This record gives sequence, C-alpha cells and structure tokens, in this order.
Amino acid sequence: TALVAIHKAGIVHRDFKPGNVLLGPDGPRVIDFGIARVDDGTATMTNSIVGTPSYMAPEQIEGRGITDKCDIFAWGCVIAFSSTGRAPFGSDTVPAVVHRVVSAPPDLDGVDEALRPIVESCLDKDPNRRPNAQTLLMRLLGHDGPVGASNDADDALQQGERVAQTGLLNGNPLPPVHPQAPQYPQTGGQPGM
Repeated sequence: TALVAIHKAGIVHRDFKPGNVLLGPDGPRVIDFGIARVDDGTATMTNSIVGTPSYMAPEQIEGRGITDKCDIFAWGCVIAFSSTGRAPFGSDTVPAVVHRVVSAPPDLDGVDEALRPIVESCLDKDPNRRPNAQTLLMRLLGHDGPVGASNDADDALQQGERVAQTGLLNGNPLPPVHPQAPQYPQTGGQPGM
C-alpha cells in the first residue's frame, strides 16, 4: 500500500529495506526518504552504490537506471526476509551479495507457498517482467487481473490500508512474521542506529 502511494506521487524510495518499515499500532509505515528521487526514468549511479546491497535491484547495482521497479524488487527482498529471517541474496560481504543479486536466484526456502509466486515475480532480474505497485497490491488482495481505471487502484489502496491496519485479509489474520527473525521494538525490525 505504501509503495502504491509513493509511486503514485512519482517518487522512487531507492532504499526500501526492513529497517525502513516501522510496525506501529496503526499498521506498518515506510520511513527514510533520504535518498528517494522523483521517478523520471533517468536516474543512474555513476561512482558509488546508493542503498543497501541486500535489498537493491540488479539494474540499481549496475547503474542502468532507477525506476519504481527497483522498489518492487526491494519489496520482494523485504517480504522474503520477514518470512525467513534472512535476506534472499545473503548479507555477508558486499561483493558476494552484489554478485548474487545480479546473477544468482534468490533463496526463498521458507517463504509461504501462497506468497512465493508473488515474491518471485518481484525478484525477477528483468525489471520489465516485475509487476508495478498497483498490480502487486491487487495480487496480494486476491485479484489476478490487470489494474484498470484509477478507481480500481484507489479501491485497492483503501482495501490495502484496511488490511494493514486490521491485520485481516478477507476476514482471516495475516500470517505472523517469521519467528526466528529478530525483532527490535524501537525500529520495527532492525537494530537502532
């Protein structure tokens, strides 16, 4: 839901990761827009990595252009982390992580089977094959068709906000965060800085 709103405003977060999602009493909140940029399709990186390698898209690492699809890739990484307690491309050395992001499949062992195909589509190496945020939200809400008119997207956004606030999807509770994933109350998932 947050990514739909962010992308609808024409912004790319560029550093979507577990530490930038706070779990509050009124639902999750995305924070830290320090490196966010307007999505004009021209942003590239010239001489340094900007972001967190374990949650960066291949095109972001390679400096091929930063679009909203980078946030979708990062979302897939965050969901895999919250499901398993580990980043899908590892979190050891930067060169090793970067190599796996660019050329290896993600480790999705332990991701719920119902959620796995959605996460896999978000972690596609080709950004053109990843869903956009609205399509992703519709899939999460059980709608497989393409997003139609803006009213459909607005309805999906409102439905997503209700799910985030209540923790219920179609009257059923959402699955819990992986029990082995470390929980730090002050930041909602990552140790404080």
